[in-house]
Amino acid sequence: MTEKQIYEIFDQDGLLSQKLDTFEFREGQLLMALDVLNCYQKNGIGAIEAGTGIGKSFAYLVPALFYAFDDSEDRTVIATSTINLQKQLMEKDLPALFSALGKECSIAIAVGRNNYLCLRRLHEEVLANELYAYDGISEISKLNAFAATTETGLRTEYEGRLDYNLWTSVCSDGDFCMGGKCPYFTECYYFKAKKKLSEASIIICNHHLLFVDSNSRYESELPYDEEAILPPFRHLVIDEAHNVERHATDLFTNTYSSYALRRQMDYIYDNRGGKGAGSGRILDDLLPYCTEQKIYQDILDFYALVRARAETLNMAALNMLEYNNLAHLLLTKKNMGHVEGQLGQAIKDVVENGGRLVARLNSFASKLAMDEAHQFKADEFTVHITRISDVIDRLGVFMDWRNWNDDIHYLDIERHGANKYVTFNIAPLEVSEVLSEALFKKLDSVICT
Repeated sequence: MTEKQIYEIFDQDGLLSQKLDTFEFREGQLLMALDVLNCYQKNGIGAIEAGTGIGKSFAYLVPALFYAFDDSEDRTVIATSTINLQKQLMEKDLPALFSALGKECSIAIAVGRNNYLCLRRLHEEVLANELYAYDGISEISKLNAFAATTETGLRTEYEGRLDYNLWTSVCSDGDFCMGGKCPYFTECYYFKAKKKLSEASIIICNHHLLFVDSNSRYESELPYDEEAILPPFRHLVIDEAHNVERHATDLFTNTYSSYALRRQMDYIYDNRGGKGAGSGRILDDLLPYCTEQKIYQDILDFYALVRARAETLNMAALNMLEYNNLAHLLLTKKNMGHVEGQLGQAIKDVVENGGRLVARLNSFASKLAMDEAHQFKADEFTVHITRISDVIDRLGVFMDWRNWNDDIHYLDIERHGANKYVTFNIAPLEVSEVLSEALFKKLDSVICT
């Protein structure tokens, strides 16, 4: 694409003025399109501030489209902060440009894997809840009916209330995926969507998914000419870029809370009388396969103990904050001595007893005698153990305050229903260096606007 073509498209009486009744010439839009093209041509990074009403989406879409027209594999990823902008690009802006330019290319929206229904996991839930699965009333019954009609398997297409625990029990999850060995592989919603992404020249996603992809590549040293969470791509446009720092910081923040720990524990065992899909029963399901069943009661004892200790810590931290009329507390090495005096023993109790629980869960897992057809259940059990351990480890790292680095450590209060939970957070001081090394320096061009 050339600068001359930019003028022919965006200038007064240009192609867009002729083809689109609603188009109005804006000099700022034309200049921005020239800047975007310059980044594409010179493999540059551009930070472009565009005022409201300038029509910046057209300004970056046209160069991206022309590069795609010339080479369908010269892919551009467009990352936005809001769903509304994603819908605008897919349903309004791109169709309008296809019509005006007289050409089209393949486009797709990428969403996180957990947004897709997993047919194998749903089948397991149905088998475990046959009493409810076909009653036409329960959520598992309605979700089962949804699976019979949906073409995408996306949670956003499901109408009505959907319990969080149920969805996390049936959604697609990389840690639980059997890949080509899965009996539902050819029907898999996630892999169908992934194939569509691999065929798209323009991919639209949110900031979070972009940063998850870049972090995955960074940790595995995977270049951008290979597939990771997103397909290979060379060009990136980050719209609504004023939110980049917040979204990247959120991704790299490690958090502990008693709520998060309880959720992970509930997947394995829930002794509160919960019934139906999503209830924690994995431990009981695996018990017949364990060659040393006396471990079971030991696990239950530590389950109760860790739950109690986590609740004690949460109440102590909540009382400390509310007594001082605080919703947030920034911590430093100077004030951590005082905090340790109030919370240190409670934290130690959670970390130490949590470690003992994890050790017993691992011992239970090591004594499972599974046939090949049921091995996936043992594998899923191991994944849940790892996730419990990760949550506990975050609290241990948080409390090792004498070895803190430049990260930001703080307490916060979050609500879930009527209950309050204190979160223990470790956030990076800045994300610019990791974004530069993991993303900006690895691509041919990056435009932030």
